[in-house]
Amino acid sequence: MAEGRKAATINRYLAAIKYLIKVGRNLKRCQYHFDSDRIESLKVTKYRDTRGVGVDEYNKVFDVIDTTSVKGKRDYALFLLLWANVLRRGEVAKLKVGDFDYHENTLIVYGKGQGNDGTRIDLNPFVAEAIADWLGCRMNLKPSDPLFIALDFHNYGHQLTGDGIYAMVRKTCERAGIKKRMTPHKIRHSGITDALDLAEGDYRKVQHLSRHADPRTILVYEDNKNQYQLELTNKLAARVGKRRDGR
Repeated sequence: MAEGRKAATINRYLAAIKYLIKVGRNLKRCQYHFDSDRIESLKVTKYRDTRGVGVDEYNKVFDVIDTTSVKGKRDYALFLLLWANVLRRGEVAKLKVGDFDYHENTLIVYGKGQGNDGTRIDLNPFVAEAIADWLGCRMNLKPSDPLFIALDFHNYGHQLTGDGIYAMVRKTCERAGIKKRMTPHKIRHSGITDALDLAEGDYRKVQHLSRHADPRTILVYEDNKNQYQLELTNKLAARVGKRRDGR
């Protein structure tokens, strides 16, 4: 906590220690007890800041992507997919060639958990075409091959990892002159916020897009977009703080 770690991170550390003690006791190699009454998990506040960038700002990335190069075709498809389908970087990192169906314009996405169940999502034909164009640069593809691969000398052909996607997004957005610190999840936030406008506030539609388990999560995006809290704070502040004699 003193190091400023987030609550979710601290809770993961606590869970790991608790499990380690349990295993140690089962193996009769540890005499410790995890005192849950004294060591409490921290309350996690999710999605405190869902503010991203507008579509005009995001479009700057496409000005610096050379779609005539192999790397450019990969990055172009990836940036389209991140915005249009608001995917998490972990979901993108799991994608295989066989998960993409060009004829049906669909993609099977595996969520945050460790299960094998995938969700079939629809792709815009323009996005599907960009993915197909990227795959057309590769030879002898198999369904089990990664959909997105690294292209640098040392890692060529390996699955593009979550960290690799993160680094690519940061570098490209900085090169494009986007002032906000961008990450794959910030792109997801931006796409969901833009979708709220396009759906005219229909939370259910946006929930199907974002695949959030709880539709109430979308309310946080709505508040950050419209700044309802700031609006009411300003109105409340205007009603207090003045001397009753008018001075």
